[in-house]
Amino acid sequence: MQLSEVYQNQSVKEFGEALGRALGKEQDYASLTDLEFAQTKTDFADALHRFLRRFHTMASKKENLWYCPSDSRVEELMQLLDVVAETVPGDDNVRYREAIRLVRAALISRALAQATYLRVQEARQQQRATTQQGQL
Repeated sequence: MQLSEVYQNQSVKEFGEALGRALGKEQDYASLTDLEFAQTKTDFADALHRFLRRFHTMASKKENLWYCPSDSRVEELMQLLDVVAETVPGDDNVRYREAIRLVRAALISRALAQATYLRVQEARQQQRATTQQGQL
């Protein structure tokens, strides 16, 4: 399976956007680190669940209520790992390490794009506010 196919997966999109929001607005680098160090399916699932707990806490404090990926999206990501692992040669350890690497790359790529977008939007809003104050 190609990285582009993984990148287009709906669960990757939703988790990536949520991770990007957490990075961009809350600077949640702990979740990014958790994902980076995941080497097994269990580690990866644990990292996703820890991220969801953090994200739900962050989202509950926001007035505009962020959309939180559901637990079913975790299941979909784990199924995606299985599908990707089936396309990789080698024993289970090698196959799943490679599958995790591909899915993680897609998640982080989406997250960084989202975080950058949010920072640009925030900078534009601050610039508009400063310009409006200067005109008063």
